[in-house]
Amino acid sequence: MRKKYTWDTKNLNMVLGIDSDIEVITESYEIESNSGCDGVKNGFYGKKHTEETKKILREKTLELCKDEKLRMTRANFGEKNGMYQSARFGELNPMWGKTHSEETKLKQSTRMKEWLKNNENPAKGRKLSKKQKEQISERNSKEYTLINPNGETVKIKNLTKFARDNNLSIGCLHQLVAGRNKTHRGWKNA
Repeated sequence: MRKKYTWDTKNLNMVLGIDSDIEVITESYEIESNSGCDGVKNGFYGKKHTEETKKILREKTLELCKDEKLRMTRANFGEKNGMYQSARFGELNPMWGKTHSEETKLKQSTRMKEWLKNNENPAKGRKLSKKQKEQISERNSKEYTLINPNGETVKIKNLTKFARDNNLSIGCLHQLVAGRNKTHRGWKNA
């Protein structure tokens, strides 16, 4: 399928909010397209901006980079970027306060299922280090408050580890915190 693309500096000026005193340059070209935008499928593939356009884009980008939030996201790449890895938590995350629609969730689920049909799960057969196992355990552990046999209140994180360390039954402790058992070896739910 062939698609015709037209690009001109008038539209670029409008998008960037620049006065259109500059000569309008229009380029048209046709490419073979499979509706994608990567590589040769991109309408601008093989084309180059003029030096004047590059200068305008550079100036506009520098102006936009004065904005703190934008500077932290677009102006820097990789480890220099303030949004890199752990800095994307909380309000800095682009999805902060947003949720995916049910339609989007269904699309993501379908895509992943389709991918897993054709590809092996990358985590399959992978061994986790002791540190990784501890991190996962810590992240998934919940906090509980129990009363010990002496009547003292004890805060516990990671019920399984606590049961193992104190020679208690994990199953009975789960029943205790769920409210189905009243006590287990003198321990009570607070």
